[in-house]
Amino acid sequence: MQNKKAVSNEKKSAETKAKIIKSAEVLFKEYGFENTSVDSIMKKAGLSKGSFYVHFHSKDEIIAYFINVVISKINMDLDSILNSVEEDTPVTTTLLKILERVAFHKTEELGYPLNKNAAMIQLNKTLNHDLFMNYNKAIYSVVFRLVTLGIEKGEFKTTCSADMIASDFVTTVRGFIFEWISDYPEMNLNHCLQKHFKIYFAGLSACK
Repeated sequence: MQNKKAVSNEKKSAETKAKIIKSAEVLFKEYGFENTSVDSIMKKAGLSKGSFYVHFHSKDEIIAYFINVVISKINMDLDSILNSVEEDTPVTTTLLKILERVAFHKTEELGYPLNKNAAMIQLNKTLNHDLFMNYNKAIYSVVFRLVTLGIEKGEFKTTCSADMIASDFVTTVRGFIFEWISDYPEMNLNHCLQKHFKIYFAGLSACK
């Protein structure tokens, strides 16, 4: 009996959290993060305000939830891309495809409002920095493997290490994302990433 009650309580708790997240997502997209209060989130969810603080300490933590979801999707996408690469596919082709998927998840899955607030969270350090480092590590790991392969195949003729290139890759992508946030909606993130890294990879291929 006790186990059934515990399972029932866990299910109810999960359902409550899901309602809060769904309501927050709708309101953030419609009114923006700053213009959405905890009261409005809970009102839309049909729940008491006290229920919010059982699951989240602040609105920032909901942003963290969305970021984690996007990180998980990116990880699955990157794994899928790596597993589907044919042996004769140029490493640069795969890296450009990865950039395309990262841009898609950032602009379409997470979207400008949540990206903007994620950037502010990083600047103000209002959440654990590990959340954002995990995102960077996920991209770094895949890029490192591909750059290592590119060097081994002779596609990249460079004296720079795979670690140095992968680290620079991640830093550059982060810079473009912040630039996209600053210039939104004029800037096309994927277009700019593709243009820059085609030049970048051409340089690596031409190095001696």
